[in-house]
Amino acid sequence: MVLRRIGLAVLFGVLVGPCLPVEVQAADWPQFLGPDRNAIAPESPKLPRSWPAGGPRVLWKIPVGPGYGGAAVFGDSALILDRENNAQDVLRRIRLADGQEVWRRTDEAPGTLPHNGTRSTPATDGKTVYSIGPFGHICAASFVDGTVLWQAKLLEDWGAKLPQWGVSQNPLLYGDSLIVAPWGTKAAVVAYDKATGAVKWTTSNPGGVQLDYSSPMPLTVAGAPMLAVSGKGAYTIGVDPATGSQLWKYDGYSVKISIPSPLHVGAGRIVLTGGYGAGGAMFKVSKDGDGFSTSEVWKSTKGIMSSKIPQPILYEGFLYGNSSDDKGGLRCIALDGQVKWETGNRPGFGMGNLILVDGLIFLLNGDDGTLVMAEANPNEYKELGRASFLSGPEVWGPLAYSNGKLIIRDQKTLACLDLMAVGG
Repeated sequence: MVLRRIGLAVLFGVLVGPCLPVEVQAADWPQFLGPDRNAIAPESPKLPRSWPAGGPRVLWKIPVGPGYGGAAVFGDSALILDRENNAQDVLRRIRLADGQEVWRRTDEAPGTLPHNGTRSTPATDGKTVYSIGPFGHICAASFVDGTVLWQAKLLEDWGAKLPQWGVSQNPLLYGDSLIVAPWGTKAAVVAYDKATGAVKWTTSNPGGVQLDYSSPMPLTVAGAPMLAVSGKGAYTIGVDPATGSQLWKYDGYSVKISIPSPLHVGAGRIVLTGGYGAGGAMFKVSKDGDGFSTSEVWKSTKGIMSSKIPQPILYEGFLYGNSSDDKGGLRCIALDGQVKWETGNRPGFGMGNLILVDGLIFLLNGDDGTLVMAEANPNEYKELGRASFLSGPEVWGPLAYSNGKLIIRDQKTLACLDLMAVGG
């Protein structure tokens, strides 16, 4: 069995060892957007390049409550945050082999929201599972049995306002810290000790910025680790993950509702995108004396990257994104902003999410749940497979992948597909 450091070297701080009560796989998906928080599986067996008419084999399907939160995968288990009866957040550990529930943890969190249900993906280091509910309840529970280790409140503790569509933020594990961004009057960004819940540091709110829907993202610029964190309107700051000090800001791009998270595309360049006609922008973070400065590279209200919900992906020097807001469909973009190709509505994908595995894009149609496999090729759109396992509407949850298994969801069902069990 190959042991792998999960994601970035700083993500969990230690190599997962045999003391953990779980069989560690070569490549897990332990948080939102995967081990490196970039929607790319870093390790995978070679996947088939074609599907039979019915698509890959379905390993299992289980019922879930309404929502948009994706699954995390660690070892032999999938983890998902659910809702029941508009009253409770339900964190569940599910056996990856057959979909059987290992345990569930239920916490009172009454309330209803437009587009009801959970929004975020849990994060885990194999010892503890961390989740954030749609009303801002933070829970750290034992991976073994779901026992609560500590809890906090993202909104009440930091003077933050509940966004219109609820809290959609995904927790970030960084070394021995759990990073969240409440964008409240008391703090914009907060680091908890992941073992105890004690507050390690806070970042001051630069002035009235409120919580929106994107999540903190780690990156390194000029050898300096940092976090890119966006608040309402895509107001973005850089934060020192050791101290919480603000390193830089960029406010040259604005969107009514900011959902996709900042995407680092190398050399200090960060891409922001959103819906409501905002389009996208790229800015560059540069070393400037003892500090950092930002400069705009490009910005466009349409025609480049216009993703309302789905997170774009950087792969081999090109961006692939579901530009749902301007009906561009799946779009491939060079880093200078030049469009290489787009599908438009032939095919279109609604506001469905995508991930990349073994050079292949797996993309859900957000309107009807159709799953598409396409080649990540900057020269042309090349669809390799198409099948239906879910149903619409609003199939907007992120996908998860581990060791040949793809986990997808709609508003009623969580499904696990064996991508290896096909011909071609």
